[in-house]
Amino acid sequence: MASGTVIVTGANGGLGSAFVQNLLPTSYHGIFTVRDLTAHSSGTLKEILTSTSMSHAIIPLDLGSLAAIRAFAEDINSQVSSGKIPKIRALVLNAGMQTFHGVKYTGDGIETTFAVNYLANFLLVLLLLKSMDPEKGRVIAVSSWCHDTSFYMNNFVTDKIVFRDPEVMAHPDYEDKEGDYWPAGMRRYGLSKLCMLMFGYRPIEAKLI
Repeated sequence: MASGTVIVTGANGGLGSAFVQNLLPTSYHGIFTVRDLTAHSSGTLKEILTSTSMSHAIIPLDLGSLAAIRAFAEDINSQVSSGKIPKIRALVLNAGMQTFHGVKYTGDGIETTFAVNYLANFLLVLLLLKSMDPEKGRVIAVSSWCHDTSFYMNNFVTDKIVFRDPEVMAHPDYEDKEGDYWPAGMRRYGLSKLCMLMFGYRPIEAKLI
């Protein structure tokens, strides 16, 4: 019988809820993160979990905060090391966001799309590596066609921009132009998804102190 912990970020709607529903018949321990426990979609998640006997917890996690990510990872690592929950069988990086009303920043001063869609996932994976099942552990990242400038639907929003200096992605040296808010938001989104693909294809070698 399948065992282990499955973490799903952005579990409060859409694809996140579908992940949760498919986990209900299993014997995994589920940890489902939501940005806001008071949001309506969080209520929907609670309704999905009402009739299940699956062991689970719903935990608030603001992926726009590096401190919140570190605190969450520290808590999970502590629970795994103490035996309170089993090792992580799967880390499902589902949460993501887009902005279409100009450049926005997190409380850490990082452009929000880059921070939530890439940097948060990068940090979360590295911090939780020591709690992964060493044989069966998997990291699953939800991506998007928006990363691919050759895909015909992206031509008018990507403007063939493939990559920029990560420093500029984190701290943009520009403001969106009038009439370009939606395409500019899509470009940032596509770049963040491209970064996640590059992260996924590169073998992870990390020694956590």
